[in-house]
Amino acid sequence: MVRKTTLLTLCACLQASGVFAQNPEIKPLFPSGIGLGKGTEITIKGTNLQEANGILASFPGKFTLIPDKKTEATDLKVRVEPGANLGPGFQTIRVCTTRGMSNPRVIALDTLPEITEAGNNTSRPLAMEIKPPCVVNGKIDGEITRWYKFAAKKGQVLSFETLGRRLGSNLDPQVVICDPRGREAQGGYSNDSPGILTDARVRYTAKEDGVHFVLVRDVSWRGEADFHFRLRVGNFPMATTPFPLAIQAGKKGSFEFAGPAVEATAQAVADATKATAGSIITLYPKFSAGGELGMGVELPVSNLTEFVESMDNNSPAKATALTVPCGVSGRLNKRGERDYYKFSAKKGVKLVIDGTQAGPFSPTELYLEILDSKGAKIQKGNPAATPILEFTPGADGEFTLAVEHLHLWGGSSEVYRIVLAPAKPEIVLTLQADRFSINQAGEVNIPVMVQKKNFDGPFKVVVRQPAGFQGTLQVAKGQPAKPTDPAGTLVLKAPANQLMGPVEIQLGVEGDTASTFQLEKLISTALSGLPVLPSHFDSKAALAVLEKPPYTLETQIVEKTTKLGQKATMKVTLKRDKGFDGPVSLALEGPPKEVTGTTATIPAGKAEATLTVTVGAKAAEGKSALKITGKSTKGAREFAVSSQGSELQIIK
Repeated sequence: MVRKTTLLTLCACLQASGVFAQNPEIKPLFPSGIGLGKGTEITIKGTNLQEANGILASFPGKFTLIPDKKTEATDLKVRVEPGANLGPGFQTIRVCTTRGMSNPRVIALDTLPEITEAGNNTSRPLAMEIKPPCVVNGKIDGEITRWYKFAAKKGQVLSFETLGRRLGSNLDPQVVICDPRGREAQGGYSNDSPGILTDARVRYTAKEDGVHFVLVRDVSWRGEADFHFRLRVGNFPMATTPFPLAIQAGKKGSFEFAGPAVEATAQAVADATKATAGSIITLYPKFSAGGELGMGVELPVSNLTEFVESMDNNSPAKATALTVPCGVSGRLNKRGERDYYKFSAKKGVKLVIDGTQAGPFSPTELYLEILDSKGAKIQKGNPAATPILEFTPGADGEFTLAVEHLHLWGGSSEVYRIVLAPAKPEIVLTLQADRFSINQAGEVNIPVMVQKKNFDGPFKVVVRQPAGFQGTLQVAKGQPAKPTDPAGTLVLKAPANQLMGPVEIQLGVEGDTASTFQLEKLISTALSGLPVLPSHFDSKAALAVLEKPPYTLETQIVEKTTKLGQKATMKVTLKRDKGFDGPVSLALEGPPKEVTGTTATIPAGKAEATLTVTVGAKAAEGKSALKITGKSTKGAREFAVSSQGSELQIIK
């Protein structure tokens, strides 16, 4: 994704109380979905949930906390009323408390009636009755199979779709449909359907009237508390992507769908006339003849001209003409099919041909080759690597791009999008954590990781939103020296008058350098190693802004210049707010290597203390800003405060 400015979206929740962070942790949600069009009360289970004061969700809505003093630390009841214009899809939710921010969990939104299984439906005689259309919330908490029964008429067609791995569940679901005699029905089996990770989908036509059965289990007979799933049943398409796979910003168009059982799906209209490049439009498939909505699919908004292959471009002579830079969407309908595209390129101008732009849930794996004007192969992809070619022509000319499936597969799900554009400077930003805490009027250090391509100059990371938050990070040329090291630390500062409640904070790269921001690995780890994430999952980190502490610290180093092997004295002055008279413990915060400090406590009612800083014989020479952390309690809450840095000059 290319943008003029990198937007690093941090979701901040401003809290009613500022304490030393004791982050809440939430368990997988069960039931793991919310019905649209009405309010739903859910129970979030976890630890450290007491004093919850906000819900941070990836979807708009009204969230009402229902406190219960008896169970508030482990069970939080929330009434959720999703906003308008939403459809079936995956979202994330977090809990914000006065002590910190929780990990994310996936929750599904749906238009189908919600059912939660009874829990004893582990055999055919105990099969739970369901009436399509519906979505069933279930669990595999041991080496068991979940049985459901439903009435069907001969010729009736139903879709069955499990939402398991995509929910962050550890379940690898297998679905089996049985006829009224309990035998596996023809065409009634699915495991690892294309484009939905290891989840399963079946489009089933009943061969006779009667009560049929559908079974769900883990393919390896595993099961625990986090092996939860949702089983959607109804007459809905099972799409993996739209087609074409992107829309140009400022345009409006009609889109088909790719995936199993989409042939009779109505076209969807996408309006990007007011959308910005890099944003996502969600499209919801539905059959022309009616039925229910399928799960939503992502349509990215592009800043490029978007082409669609001509359907007969299966030879170099009939190659689809492209104008670089551009994106192009294509299909591989038949096994062994090969598509061709022709484009012009200039001598010495590096062109990047990126075959990974089909979105997070396209199952298609591509193999790319470049041919010259005579059809000779001049560059080919590496089958063991991602399908990205960097092509620098030795002369001006017209060239042909050949596209095929890496495994020569074809079918209704095998679609792709390729971006062809000149190589440009690019910066990729990420963080070392997906959640942070900050005090009102306080600071938090956010190490920023950087990867650079075709660029080694200096740049600045700045705070974009909201007004009042401050912080910059100037990254020098050539930094970081190692890709595994942070490029530096952005010191984020929160205003004292920030209103309580969730807000979005955005950091960005100043200037015109093409940039992206990714938290994919962090969020994936938080969601049981979920390997593929919807686009809106990995563009957000969470920031819990805590109440302003009842005191501040000021420091002064007496011996501002200190020799190696010598000691310095640091004086600490405490300024108390009215009503706070307790003791404050002090310690040196993150000192440089070979620099240590004693600890001290400012007694109740007092305002000063002294620490001794020891500079080791092997300490680095130069200037360092030393900070002190103070910790205290007020009532049942613990506060931590960092001082401003005091400069120490270390010399031989």
